[in-house]
Amino acid sequence: MISTNAARPSARLEWLDLYRGAAVLAMIETHVVNTFLAAPLREGACFARMNYANGLVAPAFLFIAGLALGLGMRRASGPSRGWGRKVRRLVGVWLLGYALHFPAAQLFAGHWAEALRVGTQVDVLQCLAVSLGLLLACECWARRWVDGLVAGLLVLAVFGEVAARSWHFPPVPLLAYFNRSTGSLFPLLPWLGFVCAGFLVSAAAVRGKFSGYVSWIAAVAALAWLVPGVPGFFFQRLVWIVAFVPAFVFLATKVCPRPLAFAGRESLILYAAHLLLIEGLAGAGVARAAHGLAGCAAIYAAVLGLSVAVAVGWLRWQRSRGEKQARISSV
Repeated sequence: MISTNAARPSARLEWLDLYRGAAVLAMIETHVVNTFLAAPLREGACFARMNYANGLVAPAFLFIAGLALGLGMRRASGPSRGWGRKVRRLVGVWLLGYALHFPAAQLFAGHWAEALRVGTQVDVLQCLAVSLGLLLACECWARRWVDGLVAGLLVLAVFGEVAARSWHFPPVPLLAYFNRSTGSLFPLLPWLGFVCAGFLVSAAAVRGKFSGYVSWIAAVAALAWLVPGVPGFFFQRLVWIVAFVPAFVFLATKVCPRPLAFAGRESLILYAAHLLLIEGLAGAGVARAAHGLAGCAAIYAAVLGLSVAVAVGWLRWQRSRGEKQARISSV
């Protein structure tokens, strides 16, 4: 969802913005449908297929984040620079994840235990921030052995989920990172695995060799067929996500839709803005789970348009602030 590099990516990496931008559009559609689509329309084969496709959005964001980190490191031919700046940015993303799910209702009602549980649930932003932090630590400490260490983290995240499922002993805020017993949607197990997979695939992506993608797709497809349970869930989704990489590389060589690339570059602000807008619409009287396809399409267009407006406004404010600071420093 976020890029660990603050600077605008080079043309060589426009495909990464396109991939992330497509995931942003699908993410907003997923949240709109999950919030506003009427219950009778959630039945049948068509919705099942759409729901499966929507289920690829979160893994794709996590995968892209790991891929971006890996590409940055490998293109620099060593540990990436600005380690401290990246950590500060990840801490900001981590705190934003908690802020977006602040348990105000539970606190006002005096339900302290429930407030702790709700307020410390791990959503995609916390999972993303901690996962990238772990990869940065691997990059800093392991150096030449970083790929082996990240591969070990992937195996631990995916195959350790079954053992962690029955854990109840850590404090609630920590337990939320290991299983779903406190209500977390994206605990590290197994979702950390998608970030690790993106980091490992970057070894093939940085060389730009399609054969590297093919070997990854074949290996992941085999695991998806052979491994049951949660690992099977993981590898079934990963094979689609990896297969999209060469598709977006090819798209970037033919055409680079600027709106899609913009959505990719500003994915973090679009994520926060659209969640607040959806909750705002629901709070303003737009009924949940009560709309047809046309109604959801209209809500989607409104949420997307307003989210983009927020992102554009934020960028303009940043630009004007930078210009003002430049004028002050030149005096």
